[in-house]
Amino acid sequence: MKEDLSHFEQLWIAKTEQTPPADLKWTYKLDVTAQSKGNRWLYDTAGWVRILSIKRTPTYKISSVEEFNRLLGIE
Repeated sequence: MKEDLSHFEQLWIAKTEQTPPADLKWTYKLDVTAQSKGNRWLYDTAGWVRILSIKRTPTYKISSVEEFNRLLGIE
């Protein structure tokens, strides 16, 4: 479990801001908490994440999508 959290953190920190494609399907909501601060993120299984907000927010791409999905239990 601790290994999985460490691996998640490494993949999460490495995400990069990018312009997303128009056909994203925000299938999942991820609650990510770090140092007592948490946010809810929208997630598309192609590796795209965006913070859930009324305001327009940047979209990020996870670099290792297959690994990230495996950690989340998404096949």
